[in-house]
Amino acid sequence: MPVARQSRIWPSGGAHLWPSGSTSPTHSHPRGHLVYAASGVLTVHTEDGTWVVPANRVAWVPASSMHHHRAHGDTDMRIVFLPVALARRAPARPAVFLASGLAREVLLALTGSRRFDPGA
Repeated sequence: MPVARQSRIWPSGGAHLWPSGSTSPTHSHPRGHLVYAASGVLTVHTEDGTWVVPANRVAWVPASSMHHHRAHGDTDMRIVFLPVALARRAPARPAVFLASGLAREVLLALTGSRRFDPGA
């Protein structure tokens, strides 16, 4: 079972450590979110298709999109839910984008340190 820690900086997101082969149940969220694999590889499965999310990519999952995640290798998954005002600028369908060095650092800063410490 994955271990999650909510970000203190951006409380709607967080870090989720997934052992290899772990999957989440199919679910949706009322807000759109970015999914980033700080290490390992994720696949994001939606009604529109499956997206591969290695450490140099970030996935976008719009609000109310039914989806589930699967870890390929031990994976440090980061989630950032976007406020509605920002999500309006994102695509209406799931997508995967190149994660620039700046985007990567912002996602890590918003979700906490890469060093996972359950007591922190």
